Amino acid sequence: MRRLVVFLIISLFYSCRHESKGYGIIRTFVEERSNLNIDDYRYIFSLNERGTCLKCNNSFSKWIEGKLQEDSVLCIVSGIGKKVDISHLINQKNDNVIFDDDSEFPELLNLKEPAIIEVNENNIEEIINVNSSTIKSIQIIDELKKFNHFDFHNEF
Repeated sequence: MRRLVVFLIISLFYSCRHESKGYGIIRTFVEERSNLNIDDYRYIFSLNERGTCLKCNNSFSKWIEGKLQEDSVLCIVSGIGKKVDISHLINQKNDNVIFDDDSEFPELLNLKEPAIIEVNENNIEEIINVNSSTIKSIQIIDELKKFNHFDFHNEF
């Protein structure tokens, strides 16, 4: 029993100190493409031209524009804008936007569509794929936040 407890304590300590594989991939990508520190962000918006709902991708692109002022947000734009309008992101020249013209980022994480990636303490907490269901939910939450009757987290 004592060995088990020691093993669990060591495992817990070890897992808290080391980053997950996916987080390491994101860290390396961000370091190679920018001077940004991934630890400064809580959310990574991966905008790309993948998936079956290009209308959703374009809606997500427009939604991102309003979120770039938040310190907790990093946006990685993959592609050159042939299928998804990214002109507003190019024109804004925000420091927290990384352009990935060769679409390497979604390949590295095997993303099949745009995504919201929540990161925390060297780990990927959650990946939310952006598709017709999630884009509608995001829009509804944004509308509800306009009313004081609802108490949503101010994460987004």
